[in-house]
Amino acid sequence: MRRILLLLVALALYGPLVAQEQLTTAYFPAVGDTLRVSDADSLWAASLDYQLTGGADLTWDFPAPSTATNLSLPVRAADNPDFPTAEIVIAPDIFNTEYYRFDGDTLNLVGTTTRLEVFPSFEVSAAVEPARAERRTDLMVGDAFTTVSTAVVIIATDSLPPEGRALLPEPILANVDSFRITTVSTRIDTVDAFGTVNLGMNTYP
Repeated sequence: MRRILLLLVALALYGPLVAQEQLTTAYFPAVGDTLRVSDADSLWAASLDYQLTGGADLTWDFPAPSTATNLSLPVRAADNPDFPTAEIVIAPDIFNTEYYRFDGDTLNLVGTTTRLEVFPSFEVSAAVEPARAERRTDLMVGDAFTTVSTAVVIIATDSLPPEGRALLPEPILANVDSFRITTVSTRIDTVDAFGTVNLGMNTYP
């Protein structure tokens, strides 16, 4: 449900471009901001007409959302030497931290740190290559973007916590000096609608 709400907000933000208003980097997060993220109640979400066919000058007239959970995410200055080009950092949950830099009309994800739920004290870092655009400006309806990114994590066998080593057979521990985990992700962004979102008494053009 969070993805749908973020999509609707994005659609609302894209709209002013066609109305000759300029979407600028002012909507990018900055150090000191606090991002508010809510998961909508599933019953409330099921009642909405998302107008998924898209189009121009649309209006999404929704009642005030009923939220199941609410999060406040502070935006901090990046200070991880693993990601020297990062400018801001956001932690969406207790296990993951995301590092971003600003490149003109894009806000790009350059790296992440994560902790496995079974080993909450063990942190690994992975650079995202090439950096992946998470927000853009200068958009028009019909624009489409595809980004293929790779993140590589290398974990030295000797650095595994005892509970992790206990999960591996002795021959691996004795003969493998490190593990390499590669993740490839494809992100496809398409601007297919614009307009105004009404959420209760609040309007987002």
